[in-house]
Amino acid sequence: ITAAGMRFRRRYSEVVLDGAYVPLQPEGPAADRLVAFARHHASGTLVAVVPRLVASLVVEAHPLPVGEATWTSTRILLPDMFQSMHYQHLITGETIQIVRELDRSVVSAAEVFRTNPVALLWAPTRE
Repeated sequence: ITAAGMRFRRRYSEVVLDGAYVPLQPEGPAADRLVAFARHHASGTLVAVVPRLVASLVVEAHPLPVGEATWTSTRILLPDMFQSMHYQHLITGETIQIVRELDRSVVSAAEVFRTNPVALLWAPTRE
């Protein structure tokens, strides 16, 4: 996780150093179990999502806070300034899809945490 973050910072230092800090709002049954924010810059958007206080969410069948069984309908709202409809998960390489619902962009926590309980999502700005 640290290595992925450091590689990103080395390549896109302007996003980390000069990008606007944007707190993100989770909603749903486990919204209080997420911390999410973004760094938004002309070159792209980096979204960081981490779980918190997950001991009551994990069970023997699912010992890590990943997937639909853990996160159910919990999701993260993304501001309209974020134009991308998909992000690359910098740790797993997965493509994370953004959904438009009721004139707003959302991403499912189950999608973000499909296989890994920490997420760094990157979407470069299209030229």
